Amino acid sequence: MVILRGFFASIIATCSMLPQLIKTVRTRSTEGLSLMTLTLSFLGNLGWLINGLAYDSMALVFSGICLMAMIAPIIFIKVKNEMKMQDCLNISSQ
Repeated sequence: MVILRGFFASIIATCSMLPQLIKTVRTRSTEGLSLMTLTLSFLGNLGWLINGLAYDSMALVFSGICLMAMIAPIIFIKVKNEMKMQDCLNISSQ
């Protein structure tokens, strides 16, 4: 029963990131997203993944892998957008 509750919590936590991932991929807009928050969330989930592996908790491993897989593309798009913005600022200041 404890394992089922863990997987249920993992599924809910994982689903919480899905709408943001879908919106970001569709629109390519990351204007309102904080790179620091995304990075810390990714690192936090990496910690939960490592903890899950150490304690043989498949719920934590599942959640960590899924959330990191959803956060990584958002970070990629965010960094790409920031680099484009910086290039635009450099061109306009010349």
